[in-house]
Amino acid sequence: MKYKMITISLLYVGLLLALPGQTNAESPFAAQTDEGSWENLNQLQVGQKIEVVQTDLKKLKGTFLSLTEEAISLRVKKDDVGVPRVNVLRVGSLDRPKRKRNIVLGVALGAGLGMAAGIGLSYA
Repeated sequence: MKYKMITISLLYVGLLLALPGQTNAESPFAAQTDEGSWENLNQLQVGQKIEVVQTDLKKLKGTFLSLTEEAISLRVKKDDVGVPRVNVLRVGSLDRPKRKRNIVLGVALGAGLGMAAGIGLSYA
């Protein structure tokens, strides 16, 4: 019974490790309200798909072009659009998240560790 509990505990830890580590609010591209947050946008790469939410809650979806101290530029359809920094509420990445892959990987690791622990402890 004790070994079964250890195996279950290891599976639970594996599942917790598989959960995404960041919520959208913790994303480096989330709230652009201070200097540090704006500087995080330097991580964006030209051509990356992004969404800019303006202070009037208007959303612009397009590909990232450039970033300056005063504005962020993106291509929306065929138009190049510059959004002044003071009008930017949030910037988010639209690239596909790898959440499913991470969940599967975490479950597999947790199951493997649980099986290894169960087998190892059953021989002890």
